[in-house]
This record gives sequence, C-alpha cells and structure tokens, in this order.
Amino acid sequence: ALTLLSTEQAARESKILAAQWRKVGVRTELTILPLSEVHKLMVGRKKDFDLTANLAPDITAHIYFLAGICFHSKSLFSRMNSAEFDRLYDELLGTVDPAEHLRLARQLDAWIFEEAPAVFTYQKIRTFAMDRGLELPIPVTGMLDLREAYWR
Repeated sequence: ALTLLSTEQAARESKILAAQWRKVGVRTELTILPLSEVHKLMVGRKKDFDLTANLAPDITAHIYFLAGICFHSKSLFSRMNSAEFDRLYDELLGTVDPAEHLRLARQLDAWIFEEAPAVFTYQKIRTFAMDRGLELPIPVTGMLDLREAYWR
C-alpha cells in the first residue's frame, strides 16, 4: 500500500498512477489538496506520505533546478536524505568549467535515473503558432519573453 499526497494541479496524473498501480495490486490512498496545503504538510512534515505529486515547470531547463528542490537534503520540500546525491549536486553547483559542469550534470542525471527517487511521468512539449513576420526567440525552457519579439 502507498500513500500519495497530490496537489490539485497534479490530480489527473495522480489518479492515473493510482489506477495503474491498482491493476498490479498496489493499493493507493490518494489525498488531493491545494498546493499551499501540500506545501504546509511537506515543510512541517505534519503527515508522512510515501509519495508527493505536483506539476512543476523547469524554468531553467537544467537538472539543478528541480533536482535541488525535490531531492537535496537541505530543501524544505525534499523527502530524501542521500549523502551521495548531495555530494554530486553540491559538486555540480560548485563547478564553473563548462565541460566539467556538463559531465557532472550528466552524472547527476544518471544517478537520478538509476536510483529512481521519483516517479517521472512526462514532460510537456510546447507548440507555438505565430505570424510569419514575427521574430520571437523561444528559449529551451519554453518560457516566452515577449520583450525579445519584433516584426520583420
């Protein structure tokens, strides 16, 4: 049996996970609350859950952003305490050389893949439609900054 705390934003995905787990014999007690209530429960550790579900945009398109929030032992929202993760993460953040930084980011990504500290569902792909005369650089994060837009 699993207990799953979900934000309202992730309710659809959480219900799908619970239904899929039920098919293989894993009973799931699902609690769905507003994001602010989920944060209160997580930060204060007022109630312990096996899993917490939320939808989170990666505004930096870099592994350090969500990994730090979700998995670093010093994060208020982390449910994990791994000296190995913290060491890899801290080393990545302290590295300035671009080639070494990329190597460490890939190493941390591989660690997350192998250890599976979370259930990853999907990454939204953004599709944009615009007039052919509009020039708008679309960053890798998908977060549009219309201050960069101009007409040809």
